[in-house]
Amino acid sequence: MPKKEILKKTTEHKIGKVTYLVSASPSDRATETIEKKLAKMIRKEVVQSAENAAF
Repeated sequence: MPKKEILKKTTEHKIGKVTYLVSASPSDRATETIEKKLAKMIRKEVVQSAENAAF
């Protein structure tokens, strides 16, 4: 039985001076879209940056 071929896609997203390289592959169990996932990752980074700037 052959292994299931996994498709992987890498895209580049520039936001301001920051370039994000995003690798994605499909999942049968995924519950969020790539747009929601990227927004969540960016929000997390913004919060962490703000917390680090406060110290």
